[in-house]
Parts: sequence; structure tokens; C-alpha cells
Amino acid sequence: MSRSVTPLGKAALHGSLLAGLFAAPQIALACPANLSASTYTTQASDNGLTCVYTADPMAVTVNGWLATGLVQITGNTTVNGVLTVTDTNGDNSRGILLSGAGNGAFLKDVTINKPSGANNAAGIEKAGSGVVTFQGNVTVSSNTGAPSARINTRDGVRNNAGTANYQKDLSITSQGGTRSGLYVGAGTVTVGGNLTLDFQSTYYAGYSYAPLWSQGGTTTVTGTTTVNTAAASGLTPGVVVTNSQVTLNGATSVTVAGTGAAAVDIRIGGVAGWPLAGNTITASGAAGIGLQLRSNGSFSAGSGLVVNAQGSSFNYLSASGSTSLDAVTATTAPVVWNADATSTATYTGNEGHYKGSSQLASGGQLTLNLNRAALWEATAASSFTVLNLQSDALLDASLLPSLAATGNLSNAGGIVSLARSDASPNNTLALAGTYTANGGSLVLNTVLNDGSTSVSDVLQVNATAAGGSPTLLSVLPDAASAPAFTTGKGILVVRVTGGAASSAASVFALPDGFLDAGGIRYELVRDADDGNWYLRSVAAAQLTVNKVVTGPAGAAPFAGEIPFTVSCTGPATSFSGSLVVAANQGSAAPITIQQGSACTVAEGALPTAPAGYRWAEPSYTQPAAIAAGANTATITNTLVSNATPTDAGTLKQVPTLGTWAVSALSLTMALLGLGRMRRRTT
Repeated sequence: MSRSVTPLGKAALHGSLLAGLFAAPQIALACPANLSASTYTTQASDNGLTCVYTADPMAVTVNGWLATGLVQITGNTTVNGVLTVTDTNGDNSRGILLSGAGNGAFLKDVTINKPSGANNAAGIEKAGSGVVTFQGNVTVSSNTGAPSARINTRDGVRNNAGTANYQKDLSITSQGGTRSGLYVGAGTVTVGGNLTLDFQSTYYAGYSYAPLWSQGGTTTVTGTTTVNTAAASGLTPGVVVTNSQVTLNGATSVTVAGTGAAAVDIRIGGVAGWPLAGNTITASGAAGIGLQLRSNGSFSAGSGLVVNAQGSSFNYLSASGSTSLDAVTATTAPVVWNADATSTATYTGNEGHYKGSSQLASGGQLTLNLNRAALWEATAASSFTVLNLQSDALLDASLLPSLAATGNLSNAGGIVSLARSDASPNNTLALAGTYTANGGSLVLNTVLNDGSTSVSDVLQVNATAAGGSPTLLSVLPDAASAPAFTTGKGILVVRVTGGAASSAASVFALPDGFLDAGGIRYELVRDADDGNWYLRSVAAAQLTVNKVVTGPAGAAPFAGEIPFTVSCTGPATSFSGSLVVAANQGSAAPITIQQGSACTVAEGALPTAPAGYRWAEPSYTQPAAIAAGANTATITNTLVSNATPTDAGTLKQVPTLGTWAVSALSLTMALLGLGRMRRRTT
């Protein structure tokens, strides 16, 4: 049976064939006919073969749906000359698409321009498993206006598979229609030169894209990295790293200007490393965030990172990792560290300068370790789980007259200062937590008057604990000080709100065990009743010279004075003066010296003895040092060998020649008389 086809049926069949023909992709069986042509107005494809474009320069212009300038499917493509691809008004188009397993080589500079048109695609897209190498500089730019939907956005460079080597500089700029600059979803991307991402566009608000957006694979930049976004970019961050690794080996500068934007956002599984010293992060918009860490994302940088932000320098969202940075400067944001209720984060700062507060939401944990002379100037009420001060790290708590903080403070060789920025003696650090001492110091300004008129900076804590050696109090006497004996409990310097039961002993001490000022000695005392610590004065010691001088029995009184020079040296003060004891009176008035002082007493010349008399030679003892708690120390007489026990400090008669003759005659006569008596008895 034969069948005929009506004209109408033929027309329908023809239409169907045409529709199928236009719907199916065109299959080319060779490289472009002219590989040496300098211009192409349709896409150039290797069609799975090995194609070498020899023109220098080479220009490709495309326009339309799915338009692509240069396509590599499965073959190998080499472009010898300078390449420029212009996408005049393409929709979902690409400048260069590398979608196969083959390799590509671009031997000179490459420029991709997208001046207008919708574009949910990329300037350069690497989608295949092969390797592409750009030996010259690569520049990608777009200016397609503000995106109104996701399909109106594009990526500058997109890498979803394989390896892309940019051996020199890679520069991606956008004036609009942008969702990301360098996007790495998978594979390996290396930039041997400098990476520049300059975005002045309005981003599509429905997606959290970024100029440098890595959510897979590995990205490494050898040269400098510069990322800029305009205020129009809103919340769009500058760098996002998720489930991937990004290493920026050169000097890195990331700047975002959008309100509330984070300059660097490290998310789950993200690892970012900036090993060179002197990198910069800037979030200049209102409430801008410098470095934001989420989940187990991690960030490391070389010494000297500068973080300039208007909201918070370091922001933690459900963060669980640890960050350690050296010599950071973070002084512009009102909040240095900010952690939410689901974070368990640790920040370690070695050296560096931080200014602002620390904020921790209820339920979260934030541990701050400051080491190696790191400085934190606390500017507002702060909260943290633990603040560890070590190796001369300094907490300046003097910028506010009353600074509140919630958390525990462990001082293990650090410094808590209530005097660094404000020398007035009325600053208070009120810590709702436990203070643990393991060395370190506490610096206070204090008016050293009597207890009723003295004022001092005060550290207030809930409780104290002794973790090792005590914290030493460095008391800076205020200019208004007029040292006097304290009254009551003394001058309050540490208040323990939990009472005596919460106040451990040996937590605080004075460097020498005491403080001497203006002739008054103060000791640091932990009061047994309230557990607070006070400066209390102690009684000064007295030195009395008790040199009794008398004449012989029956001798008339004589005039004269005996001078003594007293020189006393102590740990903090000294005394030097003279005492005079009147002859025949003795016992000079005492002088007041500091306890613990060692004194030397030198006797001056004695008055002239009356005719026929001489002074017996007395000696005396003296204390090596005045003992603490002693009231007096007395210089007393002792005897010398040529004095009898009854004539110490007295005048003795001097024998004359006549006296010696009479004595000798009397002795001779006595001996003769004794001889006669013996003869009579025999």
C-alpha cells in the first residue's frame, strides 16, 4: 500500500523538521576555517580537536542568547596573540568557556568586556576537568547596570572544575550586574601575579555573593590582593570562604563600604591564610564588620594586621574555632570582639593594640588571651567568659570613671591599670566574676591621706582566687596626697562583693611588703570581716639615745654637751640628723624613723674634763634595724675594760706626781711594818 502526503502534511512535516533542526545544537566537524583570522563575529570552537589561533591580535565579538566568544569543548586550544572578547548584549553568555577535558593555553594578554545586557554567566568559565593556562595578564570587566533578578548577574571568572593557572595579573572590575568577581566552586585556581577585584556595582540582594567568593577547591595568590566594594553593594562581603581554602601570600587589602557589610566572612569549612605581614581589612560602612567567623571557619594572618571597622572588628556567628594573631591593630570599631549566643570561640592576641568593648550574648562562650604586651583599651561595658592577661599584656580600665565587665579575669603576669589614661583617683573596674592572681600587677591612683579623706581607684570583683604568686599593687600617690595615719579600716583599694568567704588570702601584695610616703608607712591588709583589701598605716619606730653622763662623787656640776650623729637608711626613706645630750642630764629626746631602717649612731667630742679628771671610755650597742611593730630602739651604755662597773660614763680623777710619791711611801712603810710583825711572831 502506498501512502501519499498531502501538501498540508508536507508543510507540517517540513516545519517539524525545521523546528528540530533549529532546536538541536549545530555540530561542527573541524576547527574554524580560518585560524589566522584576526576577527570573529561568531563563536570560535575547537569542536574536540586541537586548534591553534595564530592571529595577533585576535578579537571576538558575540551577541545573543547563550552566545560565547571562544568555546573549548573537549579538544586543545592555543591562542598565540593578544585576545579581546566583547559580549555586546549577550544573555547567559560567556566570553571564554572551557567545558571539556582538554587543555587551553593563552600565550598573551586576555581582555573580556561586557558593556551591557543581561547575563547569568561569566566572563571566563572553567567547567571541564582539563587545565587552562593564561601566560599574560587577564582583565575582565562588566557594566550591565544594577541587577533586578538573579539572572541579571554574572561572575567575572568562574571555576567549577579542573585547574586554572593565571601566571600574571588577574583584574576583575564591575560597574553593575555582578554577583561575584572570582568565584571558585571547585578545582584549583592560582594567580602568579596580583589579584585586583574592584566592584562599584549594586549586588543582587537575594544572594550573599562577593568579589572573592570561594566555596570549594583551592585558591592561591602569589602577588598582592586588592578587593574593593562600593557603598551601593550593601551587605555584600568582600571575601567569602566556605568549605575551601584560600591563601593570599602577598600584601592583602580588603575594603567594603556597604552598611553592615563584613569585609571578610569565613564560613563553615573555610580556611583563609594571609601569611605576609601588614595586611589590612576595612569595613568603612556604618556598623561594618572587619572579620566575621562562622562555625569552624578559620583565619590566620602575618604580624601587623590592621582592622578598621565601624561596627565590630571581630564578629563570631555560631563560631567554634580559635584564632591567633600577632600585633593586630583594631582601634576604630566600638566593639572589638562580638560573639553570639551559639558561639564557643577563642581569640589569642600576641602584642597588638585593641580599643573598644567586648560583647558576648548570653549562652555563648568567648575566651580572650592577650599576651606579650598586648594592649586593650576598654571603652565601654564589656562581657566575656575569661580574659587571660599574660606576659605584660595590659588592660586599660581607666577610660571610663566606672567600667563594668562580666566574666572571669586571670592575671598571669599581665597588668590591670586604672590609671593609664585617667590619673584621677576615682576610677572603678567592676568585674562581675572572679579575679585569679598568678603574678602580674594592679595599678591604682590613690590620695594618701587619713582614711576618712583618702580616695583611690578601686578594683571590684565578686570573688578572688590565688592561682600562684600574688598580684602586686602599684600605688601611684596623687598630687593631693598628704600622708597621714589612716583611720577606720584604711584606704579601700579592692572590694570583694562576695564577702570574706569569697576573698582568698595572698591574692594581692605590695612590692616591698609596704609603701612609704611622707614619713608614713602603709601596709596592704585583707580585712577579715568584709574580705576587702585596704591600705593601712602602721606606727613608726623611735630611736632614743640614752647616754647618761655624771661626774665623780662630790664633784661640782660642769657644763658641756655630748653630740651624736644619727644616720638611718630604709627600704624607701632615710633619716639623717644630730642629737645633743647635756652633760649631767643624759637621755636625749627620741627621733621618729621608718620601721625596717638600719641606723648608725656616731658619738661626737666630749666636753673638756675638769682639771685632775679624765673621761672613762664608754661603749654602747645599737639595733641593726628597727623591727616592724617596735615602738623604740634605745642606744645604751656598756663598759670598757679600763672602767669599773660603777664608773661608766663618769669622770675619773687623774693621779698627780705627789699622789704617786705618797702612795709609794705608804706602800713601803706598810711592807716594812708587815716584816716586823712577822719577826715578832717567830
